[in-house]
Amino acid sequence: MVGSSDLQLCQYTGCDSAPLLQTANELLGRSNVEEHLKKLIDGVKKEAVALQSHAGPRLMLQVLELYYCIVRGEDSTDLVVELNTLLKAPHIDQSLLTSETTHFEDAGLLVNSPYMSALRAEREIDLIISFDFSEGNPMETLTETAKQCNDLGISFPAISYTNSDNNSPKGFYVFKGVKEAPTVIHIPLFNVENCGSDLEAYRKKYRTFQKAYSPEMIEDLIKKAGENVLNHKERLMKEIKAIVQQKHQNRCCLL
Repeated sequence: MVGSSDLQLCQYTGCDSAPLLQTANELLGRSNVEEHLKKLIDGVKKEAVALQSHAGPRLMLQVLELYYCIVRGEDSTDLVVELNTLLKAPHIDQSLLTSETTHFEDAGLLVNSPYMSALRAEREIDLIISFDFSEGNPMETLTETAKQCNDLGISFPAISYTNSDNNSPKGFYVFKGVKEAPTVIHIPLFNVENCGSDLEAYRKKYRTFQKAYSPEMIEDLIKKAGENVLNHKERLMKEIKAIVQQKHQNRCCLL
């Protein structure tokens, strides 16, 4: 919704309103911009009420209200000052706003899949859709993550599967979250549904450590990955809708 360039512009009390207005128009369409912004603001206000301890919704609300103010041609000085205050708050590492370079680390370095970065309590994750492209045991990232979470006191769903799932994985697994734990949908890249009797052949053909893939191999991999979504589109949507509905009910109880 809001790019880093927008946040950088908002660091200055004398920011030019033109780039912000242009961004608002591009994101929301050139018709009924004011009406759409008002609806977004109302929605984010509800989010901010439900998540009082989190700065994300409040930051988004400030930016939307700034857009709204600019669209209406009103003085935005106070809003810019308030937004600057939020940006300088302790929860934001100031080096992210001032440094010309940013260093990144593979989020899957710990267990070969970026579960841990998504499981920070501040994120309040409800659903993780895991497209597992790991070589070897297709369930290992799940079991290793569950062990790490148990050691660190992080909520994670119980992981249970049979030995046959290691060698002949299905194309779709759902591990339901309880209380604070997120639900995890796990989809191994190669499985009995999209590879059939050629499962082992695909595993041997596409190894992690090998020379560059040919264009034909890349297209083949994209096709297999796409089949995993197409084969389970209805189940994916069912699980997503259930999570959204449950989250909505929980928030209504808080209001």
